[in-house]
Amino acid sequence: MLELDDSAQVCNSWSFDYVWGANVSTSQVFDDLASPVVDKAMDGVNGTIFAYGQTAAGKTYSMFGNELNPGITTRAVHAVFEKVKEAKFSEYLIRASYVELYNEDIRDLLASPEKPSKGDSSRNASPGPGRAESEDFDFAGAPVDLRLKIAEDPKTGPYVKGAVERVVERPEQIMDLIKFGEKNRSYGSTAMNERSSRSHVIVRLVIKRGFVSQASKPPPGVDPGGLAGVWHSNPKIPQRVSALNFVDLAGSEKSKKTGATGAQLKEANAINKSLLTLGSVINRLSDGAPGNGHVPYRDSKLTHLLSASLGGNASTAMLACVSATDYNREETQSTLR
Repeated sequence: MLELDDSAQVCNSWSFDYVWGANVSTSQVFDDLASPVVDKAMDGVNGTIFAYGQTAAGKTYSMFGNELNPGITTRAVHAVFEKVKEAKFSEYLIRASYVELYNEDIRDLLASPEKPSKGDSSRNASPGPGRAESEDFDFAGAPVDLRLKIAEDPKTGPYVKGAVERVVERPEQIMDLIKFGEKNRSYGSTAMNERSSRSHVIVRLVIKRGFVSQASKPPPGVDPGGLAGVWHSNPKIPQRVSALNFVDLAGSEKSKKTGATGAQLKEANAINKSLLTLGSVINRLSDGAPGNGHVPYRDSKLTHLLSASLGGNASTAMLACVSATDYNREETQSTLR
């Protein structure tokens, strides 16, 4: 990708695996960018797919899309279960969670606090029913835990201890969980974006694959609990476990352009700080040579959570979303760097 100055001379250049125009379909982006990450995750390799860029550049639309044009996450979820159907001599157990990082605090979007009554400003009220929209997946939100912390799993790396995690058997179930979580997600209106994400969110799938013989497969209709009894807890059956993360990052902001003040300014500062850390981590990892020094994963909860799916043998895909207007030229340059 080239940037030309006013005299049509090249003043900047950047290299990417793919460059798409404004009219590209999310189907094309998924096939080119995200599909290989999904394939590896189904075979036991941790993976992360995320959209990065300034506010109002199309990150959330790229990741989640809409009913007419499903986003990367929706397409990936369906691809996961297509792979499950196609797999021979294998069984899968898949769990899903959905969390947000707001002002460096971790919130469980699948928790469902009951809305306070008039005059009650408590944010830690008793949990309500919180049904998902699909009739075939009866999900009730769990109580809110305001003390969520990051713990370490020896196989899949850092995770949010205490966050709701649901066993899922169909893509519609995951999409219902996402719809449920979106109702709890933090949004706000700024001068640059009428519906601005005020937090980073992570949809996380933990995929466990058991290599079983045809003879040991459970009969049709066995629920996940029964399936777990067949192979999940059997140490003699070879297994692979991976974590697949879909990350919708809040956009980088300049307060002069967004008009952010008060609480929104605090949100913007937290967003920019964590994005700066993410950029530092990516730059350090992209150096390529071993022994390049410390990778600052723990400088942000975002990079700490994703550390096992960014470095090492993990598979990572980053979608850089930019604006085509000259007004956002400086932000676009920053994203492309």
